Amino acid sequence: LALGIFALAEINLLSTLVTKIHNHPLVVSKATRDIHLNILKIHYSLAELARATDAVSLETTLPTIHSYENQISNNLNLLREHFLGNPVEVDALINIFTAWQSIHAEIITAIKGGNRNKAIALIDGQGETLLRVSEEKITLITDFANRKADWFVADANYQLQYSWVGISTVLMGIVLLGITVAWVFSRTLRQSIQLAVDLANEIAAGNLNNVIQIQ
Repeated sequence: LALGIFALAEINLLSTLVTKIHNHPLVVSKATRDIHLNILKIHYSLAELARATDAVSLETTLPTIHSYENQISNNLNLLREHFLGNPVEVDALINIFTAWQSIHAEIITAIKGGNRNKAIALIDGQGETLLRVSEEKITLITDFANRKADWFVADANYQLQYSWVGISTVLMGIVLLGITVAWVFSRTLRQSIQLAVDLANEIAAGNLNNVIQIQ
């Protein structure tokens, strides 16, 4: 029973560590990867849009850009929920994305107004700057998540080794207890048999005055 309870406790602990690995590093890494990918898609889509010469490109590209922005917003919410580091880092990334959206709006307005040179200047200037800043922040958050993943894995390995040691110790204790109980029982039984033999010998010798002492 004790062994079963101990094993269940260790299994539960390992399960908790695996859940932590999934809920923090994996979710955060995937979210930051998707944010970075969608930021790049938006940036290069706007760059192509600014250099396009037909209105059809604008109408077909804008819904796609808005879709990328929605995906970024969803992933930022995931970061806010699951990131175990300083929440200021996630807030900073959100602020960068908000500022970047304002630049997007200016770029799109310039394209719609036919001022493509202004749009290109915004993309190559403020757009590129915010892109680099967002990449630096994403790298910082991702690196923290990876370090956490390494820590969780190391802790899980330690707990696994500790579990084996603990289970082995409990098993050895059970075996030693069984041996001790068997030895005590065998010793008591041997003494009782010896007493019975001695009594039988006394009776055989004609000595009927001995009293059996129960031990």
